[in-house]
Amino acid sequence: MEDLIIIIIVIFILFRVFRRSILVYTVNSFQNKMNEQLRKQQQQQKPQQRQTNGKTKVEFIPPDKNKHFHDNDGDYVDYEEIK
Repeated sequence: MEDLIIIIIVIFILFRVFRRSILVYTVNSFQNKMNEQLRKQQQQQKPQQRQTNGKTKVEFIPPDKNKHFHDNDGDYVDYEEIK
């Protein structure tokens, strides 16, 4: 019985001494995992966004065939919302 109490006390003291080291290790490992995931996401997005400086890229978007405006649809009126 005395041995068990001594072991529990020693474990408690060791935990208190190494608590900060354990916490720092777990936080660093979590941060490294998140950084790696972020790096992977950025690498997946880079081929799509790769563009040289000074160049203008124009992507053609075909007009929507369902939108038809006629001359008798009226005029566009610019307005300001008053609250």
